[in-house]
Amino acid sequence: MKFIFGLLFLVLVAFCGFSQLPKCIKPIVSGGNNKTVALSASFAMFTATATSQNGKGISGYVWTQVSGPTATLVNANTKVLTVDFADTGTYIFSVKATDSCGAFNSSSVSLVVQPNSANSVTITPNVVPGNGTISITTSGPITGTGTIQIFDKYNLLMQSTSVSKLTAASVTKNMSAGSANKFGPLGTGTYTVKETFGKTILSTTFYVKW
Repeated sequence: MKFIFGLLFLVLVAFCGFSQLPKCIKPIVSGGNNKTVALSASFAMFTATATSQNGKGISGYVWTQVSGPTATLVNANTKVLTVDFADTGTYIFSVKATDSCGAFNSSSVSLVVQPNSANSVTITPNVVPGNGTISITTSGPITGTGTIQIFDKYNLLMQSTSVSKLTAASVTKNMSAGSANKFGPLGTGTYTVKETFGKTILSTTFYVKW
């Protein structure tokens, strides 16, 4: 009987002792600053920081998307995340950091992608003779290769050309409005210029007068 009581005593002491062992404390984690960008930016980057509270190093990072339009996460298992996007809206991402003690914690960040509201297209001159030339100037944060199209007053495509990505605040493209494009004496009227840069569509009109 004494042996049994002694064994129970040792088990109780062992249990109480182990229960007093220090537990791993969650690390302090930050996903970085929230960001707001224009759609033309096409990507954004977040840098996570994590500090172990157990005197250990950080053993890993994992980024995931919580909500928002579809995005592509590049290097999602590192502290620096690159997000590729193609739609406006609010994106939420979470980063989980784990230290060498096995403790982990998470933090969330937001990315707001806004429309390219500063984009514009202008025609010079606005009234052009039937055999004249117009200058089409595009301004704003547009990137990528775009297409410029001229439609006649019957909405039939007359001309189409491409314009390379903007390297400055604006880019100008000259296009003929000559008789070779069938403006002719009967072509007097309003014509439309449409530019397409990915999901950004700009349009304006000019008037042909004979």
